[in-house]
Amino acid sequence: MIHIKKIRVLFEVVKRILSTASVQFLV
Repeated sequence: MIHIKKIRVLFEVVKRILSTASVQFLV
């Protein structure tokens, strides 16, 4: 079940990057 944990962490990182990128695009 470690694999699922890694994917979840990766998903959080991607989500954070996307949110930051969208903020930069809006400015």
